[in-house]
Amino acid sequence: MKQYTDTHEWVEVKGNTAYVGLAKSAVGQIGPVEFVGLPPYGEELAANEEGAIVESRKAAISVNSPVAGKVIAINEKLEENPELLNQDAEGEGWLFQLELCPDEGTS
Repeated sequence: MKQYTDTHEWVEVKGNTAYVGLAKSAVGQIGPVEFVGLPPYGEELAANEEGAIVESRKAAISVNSPVAGKVIAINEKLEENPELLNQDAEGEGWLFQLELCPDEGTS
């Protein structure tokens, strides 16, 4: 089950892996996405630390990680096809995956 932050990120935990993305409502407000900047593999992110950037002609949004962890995957499809975020923000448009830090919960 997805959990949402006040700043429109979502997180879905499956085992020790957290999928992180941007809520469909936030993507809808900025219009067609033109660029997605994703974190590098292996980067350690603290909860509420910037993990990605999403840009459109209207705005740029900083996407914070709702949980702490180590980046173990990024959605490479978004690098070639950033509009996938507009098409399926809460499914195939996930941004990155984290290996959760021990004793980490969602914020």
